[in-house]
Amino acid sequence: MSDKNIKPKEKNTNKEIQIRELKQLEKQIDKHIEVFIRLKDK
Repeated sequence: MSDKNIKPKEKNTNKEIQIRELKQLEKQIDKHIEVFIRLKDK
């Protein structure tokens, strides 16, 4: 019983980790886009 309870929690944490990584990537991309636009405008 305890094993079954642990597995879904692991899946959830994996999804949460993936979501966090995706959000961090999005932030990085946004920063790169901002820099690119600034360079382009100059």
